[in-house]
Amino acid sequence: MLVLSQEGSFSRAAEVLHISQPSLSQYIKNIEREVGAPLFVRRCTATAVRLLLCGVEGEVRQRRMKIVLCAQVASLREAAKRRKGSE
Repeated sequence: MLVLSQEGSFSRAAEVLHISQPSLSQYIKNIEREVGAPLFVRRCTATAVRLLLCGVEGEVRQRRMKIVLCAQVASLREAAKRRKGSE
């Protein structure tokens, strides 16, 4: 969702993610089905998409999870370095 909202296009987001555009579309449709609401507005006249409010809330959560995950990875790397140094 982050890449799609940043790129504003399914095609460009799929390129960035190195997956096919139909696969990305299906992935987003599945999430929308689970949530029970559309996350993006798809414009009929253009390939651009716009994130809806519920999608924005999801994007904020994803950004927070990414920050937490990065912090955890950094912590694990530091622990591995300390462990390796004590052997």
